[in-house]
Order: sequence, then structure tokens, then C-alpha cells
Amino acid sequence: MAVSAVTIDSDRVLLVRRSPSEPELWAPPGGKVEPHETLVQALRRETLEEIGVALYPTRFLTEIELYTENRSYALFSFLCDVVTHPRVLAASSDALDAQWLSLQEALLAPLAPGVFTVLHKLSQ
Repeated sequence: MAVSAVTIDSDRVLLVRRSPSEPELWAPPGGKVEPHETLVQALRRETLEEIGVALYPTRFLTEIELYTENRSYALFSFLCDVVTHPRVLAASSDALDAQWLSLQEALLAPLAPGVFTVLHKLSQ
């Protein structure tokens, strides 16, 4: 299982550039759910690790089953609010970059598997 934090602020969405396995792909911050961890706990831990920003999930968006060459997993996406706005986003942990992009820019970016489906739901 994995989680993603879809965060919208002033018509912009928060995305991170993945590393090292998919350095060219963008996705909302998030990652794997650890054993004995709830989805919300995983979401908060992963976003703090990746970008140092505390996010608060406001509602569940969707679950997507993803299948790759080496694995399959369920991705649980939550709409989130930013608890505190940093002056500058700082990517760390397993993120190479973090940026606020307009929804249109985000939909045109090279996205990790399943992200287009999640973002497209927001644009409807």
C-alpha cells in the first residue's frame, strides 16, 4: 500500500520529482505505508520526510491499483491542506525537487503511474 497527498493552494498543486528510481517523473508527495501504520500516519510521515511540510488530510480522493513490471500496489490519495506554508519548498529524502504547479502544468508534466488519473479527477 502507498499514499499520496494531493495538495491544492491558489489553483496550484504540490508535486515532487521522484528519486532515484524514477527521477524524471512527478507525483504528489507520499510513499509506502509501513507495517502497523495507518494511511494518515504514513501520509504525514512521508510528506515530512520528502519536503518537510506538515499536511493535513481533509478527505479521501480515490484508490488506484497500480501494476508495474516488478510489483503491484494500491495507491490511496487524499486531498490535503498545508498546516504551515514554508517560504521555500525543500526536497529531501527520496525527492529531488518540489514545486507548486498549476493544474494544467501538472497534467502536462511527466507523471508517475496513476497520478494523471488522480489529477484529472480534480480538473473535472
